[in-house]
Amino acid sequence: MEILIATIILGMSMGVVFFSLKNIEETRCIADLKGSTVALQNAMLVVAFGSPPTTKRVAFKMPTCGDKSVEAVRFVYYKQRELCRLCPGQYEGCWVIEPTVYDFVQKKLYRLEDAAVCVQMPADISIEAVISPECLGSQMTDTPCPQNLPDGTTCKIKETAGFASPIYDPISTRSASVWQTFGRKQGDPRTFIFELSKAVTPGLSGSIRVCPMVK
Repeated sequence: MEILIATIILGMSMGVVFFSLKNIEETRCIADLKGSTVALQNAMLVVAFGSPPTTKRVAFKMPTCGDKSVEAVRFVYYKQRELCRLCPGQYEGCWVIEPTVYDFVQKKLYRLEDAAVCVQMPADISIEAVISPECLGSQMTDTPCPQNLPDGTTCKIKETAGFASPIYDPISTRSASVWQTFGRKQGDPRTFIFELSKAVTPGLSGSIRVCPMVK
């Protein structure tokens, strides 16, 4: 009986240790991802306030942190103040970079809150995808959904991405937020290079051209 009790206690103890180690590894992974997102944030700021053709390149890794698989990154301008909690003092709208996780069980996307960052740049800057032989701009969309989902299914704005009007509205630009979403597809590596460059856009503060590339 004593041996059985000792075995049970040992098994429980090992389970607790394994769970703790798993949580530590996941926390460390998310912290590393946040570091990559901050580097992307800093590059966007330099380009946003620079003169054309200011250009920056940043390596960005989309890791798997525990059961969280990062499959996309969104560059989004939210016009709704309740979505600007990451940006103190910005109540009329905000730019946010948000790594996005795909839940294979629920078949839904959600932003990884702990790795999202605010970008304190002007509202009237636009984000443009670059499509060229070396740029994966065709994998970017102007919606909350990436072009590809890792399980091969189609992303639906409301059901999969969880956004409905007026947060996302392809017709009303007055109330809807503004999106550029890059998604990795099956077979892609998990590390990309984002090249950001400043361009002139008539009537705006300028635009940031985004060229995602395979590292």
